[in-house]
Amino acid sequence: TNYDDPNQYDECVLFSTPVGAPGGDVAGRAIAVSAGIEGSAGDVWVAIYREQRVYKLSSLTGQPVPVSGGSGQTYIQLNFGPYGAIVDSKQRLWVVEIGQARFALIDANTGTLINDTIRAPANLNCASYALGIDGKDRVWVPGWTQGARACRYDHTTQTWTMFNFASARSQRNTSFEWGRGIAVDVLGTVYMSGYGGSTGQLIRFDAETGVVKPYGTADFIDYSDPQSGAAIGVGLDSDGQQSRGVRSAASGWFSS
Repeated sequence: TNYDDPNQYDECVLFSTPVGAPGGDVAGRAIAVSAGIEGSAGDVWVAIYREQRVYKLSSLTGQPVPVSGGSGQTYIQLNFGPYGAIVDSKQRLWVVEIGQARFALIDANTGTLINDTIRAPANLNCASYALGIDGKDRVWVPGWTQGARACRYDHTTQTWTMFNFASARSQRNTSFEWGRGIAVDVLGTVYMSGYGGSTGQLIRFDAETGVVKPYGTADFIDYSDPQSGAAIGVGLDSDGQQSRGVRSAASGWFSS
């Protein structure tokens, strides 16, 4: 068995598709799935950072498929390098640039670029790394290099809101450092993982007000495990309508 090839040892792998220009310095940084035709698993969107492109793949075959325009082109060209992607309930694909809180908005039904110049006002000091979507289709980015903050963008009103958590304290009496991963559950609670330098962090707060939802007496968790040096991502699972847990890339499960 060739353990460098998951197709040979992992029965869950359906296909493996090279994406991007052959021979180039390709780096895929974002992936998202939109609704497909009835009976399919949905269309797969893969963003290539250095090419500044978003490719569309068939979830049935893994092969690139044409986007809009009738030319047979299988990608959408952007004006920045995409780093994260997510699809909202209206089948709009959101793509974010690292560090700049700048979005591209794509109609995933038609494969049409709507806008790639949406960005936060400079006075809010919003940054970006990952991105999330809440139940009102508002887009969220963590504070990243700007510290203990998160920013929310409402495309309906074209307004930005910044939430600051500089005063929050963990069970170890530490402050929240950089937000890096972000996700929102069906109850309107935002979970943001923190990159604390020597340890990972996790904070949760209300999507409307930004009010912190403590873990016991602490505003957020600062992992005491020395192996959790970088909490890069955060994700949610579910049981019906209830959020059941959170996982950061450098930690284990935590009950929500």
